[in-house]
Amino acid sequence: MDDQTRQSAEHPPEPWPVENHSIQLADTAGPGSDGWLPAGALASEQVTVLDVHGPLYFAAARTLRERLPQEDTAHRAVVVLRIRDNTQIGATFIEEITDYARTLSQRGGRLYLCGMTTRVSEMMKRSGRLALDDEVVLVPGEEVLGASLKEAVRQADAYLRGE
Repeated sequence: MDDQTRQSAEHPPEPWPVENHSIQLADTAGPGSDGWLPAGALASEQVTVLDVHGPLYFAAARTLRERLPQEDTAHRAVVVLRIRDNTQIGATFIEEITDYARTLSQRGGRLYLCGMTTRVSEMMKRSGRLALDDEVVLVPGEEVLGASLKEAVRQADAYLRGE
């Protein structure tokens, strides 16, 4: 191992900043309480993790879209949307998330969806609407809690680094 390789192995690059929020789709919380995403736009060149709680079909998908941070002003913003424990998604969710991902991509960013069941992942792939591995990256859930989130954040960090 040469000196440069040894040095980079001993001192890995600092990860990009990661911001973590929850989005509550049920009407059990209100603005200013735990479970609500603060208003505003995404930060440029930063990974933002959003943990979604609630169903992702019909009107709930539109509610999610309304509660996502503004994506149209940030440059190279990366969003990791954790949709764990959702066994169903609807066409409205796919439509809303496709539009959000497209805007992120147009500004150099990317959307990562993680934690979903294999069934939900397959439904998204079959829809043919998502620009997979370009605008949207799917990271299905694993048996170990948090493993898919960790992997999605790792991939997002690598994306921002240009790796």
